[in-house]
Amino acid sequence: MTNLPKIGIVIPNYQRPDYLRLCVKSILKQSYANFELVIVDDCSPNPLIRLYLTHLTHPKVKWHINKKSLGTSKNYALGVKLLSPGVEWVVIIDNDDYLDQNCLQEAVIAHRSHPHCQMIHLHQIWIDAAGKRTGDDNDYPTLESAEDFLMARCFGKQDIRSSAIFFNRKQYQKVGGYPLFPSGMATDPAFIFALTFDNEIMFAKKAKVYIRLHQGAESSTADNLLAKLNSIKQLSAYCAAVYDRHPITLSHRRQLVMDQLEKYGQRLIDALLFRFSSQVQNWSSFKNVLKFCKKKTISIPFSFMMLAYGHRYFKKNLEQWPLLKPFLQRMKKIHVHPHVS
Repeated sequence: MTNLPKIGIVIPNYQRPDYLRLCVKSILKQSYANFELVIVDDCSPNPLIRLYLTHLTHPKVKWHINKKSLGTSKNYALGVKLLSPGVEWVVIIDNDDYLDQNCLQEAVIAHRSHPHCQMIHLHQIWIDAAGKRTGDDNDYPTLESAEDFLMARCFGKQDIRSSAIFFNRKQYQKVGGYPLFPSGMATDPAFIFALTFDNEIMFAKKAKVYIRLHQGAESSTADNLLAKLNSIKQLSAYCAAVYDRHPITLSHRRQLVMDQLEKYGQRLIDALLFRFSSQVQNWSSFKNVLKFCKKKTISIPFSFMMLAYGHRYFKKNLEQWPLLKPFLQRMKKIHVHPHVS
């Protein structure tokens, strides 16, 4: 291939040295040669991280350790900023994921067939904590609008992770960079929507990335709960602002999309709160969440309220009560709940 664009790969890192090594190894083995790698560590307490980075002397690699923790979104943004000026296309890959050997080459080939696209959706292959393949992407359309993507995401038919977003750096700068939500929750669909609103998403089936799904992943836990709730709350406002920046002629289904987005956000909140309720064992923790939701006008599942006040008045986890257990389990399973504001 001639006129090869320079690709920047960013690994925003926190802990997990073994996964980090695998991720870096997959990048350095790429069949596409014109790339550089930046690793940004967000103050990992594990000394093995620093030891590994200090011995990583490959000419295409540079690394940075933050003096204080920035959190997911700001760490992503810093990584892109640290790329050299000549970088045209970027992939931000989580440290527990890794690239197929021909991923970058196939992404560049795919873009040449549709040069107007500012983002390539890489083909996601799902793996477990041990690296065993558990599934992969559906056969998505080759081209898809931002509104079509967001609607599919709201209905659970589309899930593009940050590691599978291959994007044009100039377009990234045009939309104001990565969304600086309080956590990484809900940032991927927001970013994709902004990035592709005035063009299209292209699905490159031959450009493969391995996405690790495990209990330690950020989206799988209720850790940093308040920041995650706040991030989800910001999703609708962020997407509304994207609509506002563009001519009305591009906003064919604004009201429909925004209505579905509100429902999607509430389902994410419900799932997070139920995950939290299965972990917490005291009223004070529930109280802090209830106060935060009231302040941010976040609707609370009725069944979550039952569990919270069970701890307050009965000093017990109502989830274990024989009469309520089937009801609460069903509510968690289907994620459809009556709400109180």
